[in-house]
Amino acid sequence: MVEDPISNTDFVNVTEGTTPTGFTFATIPSPSNTIVRYNGGSIPVGENRTFTFNVTLAPDVTIDDVIPNIATVTRATTLPGPDINERDEPEVDASDDLTIIAPDLVVTKDDGEITVTAGQILTYTITVENVGTGAATGVVITDTIPTDTTFNSASNSGNETTVGSGVVIWPSFTLAASDTVTRTVTVHVNHAIPAGTTSIINNVVAFDDGTNGDDPTSDNNSDDDIDLLNAEPDLTLTKTDNGVTATAGEVLTYTLTYENVGTQNATGVVLTDTIPTHTSFNPTASSAAWTCTPDNAAGSICAYPLGDLAVGATGTLTFVVTVDLSLPAGVTTLSNTATITDDGSNGDDPTPNNNSDDETTPIEAVPDLTITKVAPSLTIRPGDVLTYTLTFTNTGSQDATGVVITDTVPEYSTFEPTLNSTGWACTPNTTPGSICSYTVGSLSAGNSDSITFVTTIDNPLPTGVDMVTNTAVITDDGSNGDDPNPDDNTGIFPPPIDAAPDLRLVKDDDGITTTTGGVITYTLTYENAGDQDATNIVITDTVPAHTTFDPVASPPAGTVHLTQMLVAYAALRLAISQ
Repeated sequence: MVEDPISNTDFVNVTEGTTPTGFTFATIPSPSNTIVRYNGGSIPVGENRTFTFNVTLAPDVTIDDVIPNIATVTRATTLPGPDINERDEPEVDASDDLTIIAPDLVVTKDDGEITVTAGQILTYTITVENVGTGAATGVVITDTIPTDTTFNSASNSGNETTVGSGVVIWPSFTLAASDTVTRTVTVHVNHAIPAGTTSIINNVVAFDDGTNGDDPTSDNNSDDDIDLLNAEPDLTLTKTDNGVTATAGEVLTYTLTYENVGTQNATGVVLTDTIPTHTSFNPTASSAAWTCTPDNAAGSICAYPLGDLAVGATGTLTFVVTVDLSLPAGVTTLSNTATITDDGSNGDDPTPNNNSDDETTPIEAVPDLTITKVAPSLTIRPGDVLTYTLTFTNTGSQDATGVVITDTVPEYSTFEPTLNSTGWACTPNTTPGSICSYTVGSLSAGNSDSITFVTTIDNPLPTGVDMVTNTAVITDDGSNGDDPNPDDNTGIFPPPIDAAPDLRLVKDDDGITTTTGGVITYTLTYENAGDQDATNIVITDTVPAHTTFDPVASPPAGTVHLTQMLVAYAALRLAISQ
């Protein structure tokens, strides 16, 4: 009988191998062992028999474990019953120690870097060591190159399984116990990195074909190399008005050009633009998708969501505003600032100074002052009080400052301070030729107002005066530019004057009675009862029948026209009431 106890700690599963003829195979389980037993049969003198069976090592055995094994042969009697002639053969045993050997591969990988940047070349060194006691056969190293990199080269005939697959494999080899091999693989970090990527991770795996047993520590058959990735979006923005000069009431178009010149895609990208002072946003003429808060008025903030912006991506938008119809005094330019930002989830922008751009646009706007002057009556008479109404307006596109109206007191007139609009000041006084001024100050574009300028016409008027001309002028301080239409800065009103001499003549002989040869003295009394002086006055008198003109006694001397028997006195000038 042959018995071989197999340790249940070191082995699992015992199966029959080769059993010699005449013997039977059996297994007898016990708490600690499984006894393999062969019974029956004989072994002739000089012969041997070979018994084999199969065992499976327990999974928890370790390399270098020594497992002892002892087999025992017990002779059975050949005679029935006890017999003094039968020899007593002792048990025979034999032992063998089983030492556990197996390959044990350990893989490490390192590129010598801690932080890498987009566009960088990385060379990884892969080290495979067999720390086991058995040779590893059919060893294959597989390297999965990192996401966001491109395969460059590999040592020892390593190459991608297919072009662009990102999986590099080296030809298989045998690695003896305690031996080490190295392999290198070189990759190129992409210039454009997706949003959210913060590291470059490379993984390598090495396994053998299992011929010499399973690797007892397979968890060290792979290794990762993790490098922090220094990559970020770099947004830029430029803004231009294309070199135009803005005009009040017209549209102004800004062109915004944006780009991600960084090494990582940007997310949550938004353009913002503040509506310039003295303008309003024009959504119809602008690129779609702008939203302005709280409204489209100046000072509101408008946003345009771009979302994701890949590395190298660029685009343009238009931002259109309408310039106000009128502008305050002193405004000569419009200033506008646009800004581009992202959500910051991929790091800070490395060059924030180019995330905003200002544009200053010159604006063409000036005051345009006008003045008109009218009086209620088209015809005036000497002694009338004449009220002029001066209406002034800023029809320009910009407020005027330092506005002053000047009016010269007309000839044959007197300025009436108590009847005028308050604010007039005349130099040197209120007589003809004096210059009166009225300070308006500021006059907003589109605004209008009126004042009065009151004079009294002289009574009487000199001969030949048939109208009184009055001129008013409006000016500003010029600080907002020259008036584009200076011709309408003057208002003239020349009303005609209804004035004339009113000559009267009375002739009297004092009621005398004359006789033949007597002298008759006529007294002629003349008068100008009108409201204007008379000139070139001629008095004519017809010499009565039966009389003769006596020039000596008739001063001033007249002229006798004998044919007509007329007496004409020289031309006179006769003022009113003379």
